[in-house]
Amino acid sequence: MRLKIYFILVFVFFVSYIKSYSQIDSLVVDTINDSTLIEKKDKDKQINYSIDFFSFFRSLDFRDEKGSINLNNEVAQLDYFDYGIYLRPDITFEKNRVKLSIKPRYNLELDQYNSKYILDDAYFQELMLNYNLSNKSSVHVGRAFKNIGSSNIVNPSNVFFFESVSLNPKLELRPMDFFEYKYSFSHKWKAQLIANIGKGESNDYDYPFFEFFRKYAIQLDNYGESSQYSFIFALDENKRYDFGFNGQRNMNDALLVWVDGALNYNPNRFYPLLGHSTNLINYEMTNGDRNNILFFSTVAGASYTFEIGPTLSLEYYFNGKGYDQSTSKIYYNMISTSSDYNFDITKQLAILNLGRSINNGLHYLRKNYLLSQFGQNDFLGKINYFFRYAYCFDDNSNQLSSLIEWNINDYLEFHSELLYNIGGINTGFNRLIKNQIMCGIIYKL
Repeated sequence: MRLKIYFILVFVFFVSYIKSYSQIDSLVVDTINDSTLIEKKDKDKQINYSIDFFSFFRSLDFRDEKGSINLNNEVAQLDYFDYGIYLRPDITFEKNRVKLSIKPRYNLELDQYNSKYILDDAYFQELMLNYNLSNKSSVHVGRAFKNIGSSNIVNPSNVFFFESVSLNPKLELRPMDFFEYKYSFSHKWKAQLIANIGKGESNDYDYPFFEFFRKYAIQLDNYGESSQYSFIFALDENKRYDFGFNGQRNMNDALLVWVDGALNYNPNRFYPLLGHSTNLINYEMTNGDRNNILFFSTVAGASYTFEIGPTLSLEYYFNGKGYDQSTSKIYYNMISTSSDYNFDITKQLAILNLGRSINNGLHYLRKNYLLSQFGQNDFLGKINYFFRYAYCFDDNSNQLSSLIEWNINDYLEFHSELLYNIGGINTGFNRLIKNQIMCGIIYKL
């Protein structure tokens, strides 16, 4: 505990020292994305930094009854409530052709399940070095979360991450390690060679989930006056292949349309089978031969911005990797019978199945979805609000979520997030989380 407090004090002192040191020279104070950046400028060097103290309280209602995916909370090990403080610095250093982006994270959080007052989690959300070889080419190496795609909700074309957009925008998706080479052929055409060289902070590749293999990709981007298109081809060391595509076009000042999709051969995906390799239990979640086919997924959407400010978007999502009706029946039968195995190795095998049922490599469980969002930035100059609604045509389940940010002043923000899932225990949205509410304050230094 003393070491944690010492770490925080040293870091705050370091930031304060940089600030006081920078004030010796002429300072330019600017506000970008509501974060105060202190810039020290000379002929060829610039240091920008900000730091957020992110505090929150969260209440969670989840399923843990017999026949559920999280029996007695032994699988997901969730907290009914928790609170914490996240320390989120953001530092960039630029000199000549070099740019270094550093985003260390230190999270202090109540761990109610394990009866620990504080769960510490220290890592780098971003640690990326960029070097400009020329006006047309550059090299990027380090740890970061890679954004690919044109949708604000789900992006099949992001072939590196299972979840490309966080359901709760206040919680960052964990990064991985990349090497990239970028080259501009012209003002319109750009190319990237991308190597996913390490799993970084991703939990998706920890046991008992997927095994990490390095992935290599080439991405082509085209930028027009009112449109943007992107194509990406990737393969990994375990002979998995992906082709992603996305694009968007401004039809006029108010109407934007987009598409985002992928073809995936042999993707990482757990699916249920009747029968188990050990013959000790009756079902098994496996990442096996049934994935050795080509899956097609796509999002088609449009948004309209009203003259008074807010934007409404509608999307149809076809999830080719999602479970069909027969697979879903096996999936839910496996879940409902897992509680029958309550001794020795059979219980452990059942819990393994349930864990893979939760983190199965699918952001959405079934195949056909309607996704919508309504919201606005800078409402009354102080408030950002967004409401999302998702409907699954296959099991008639629904999901409602919201984000509200109130910028009280340049340094202080109040935020609240709500998630509510509607449907039975055998539906994709409501199989684990019933509802969740989170609220807190961000202080920006």
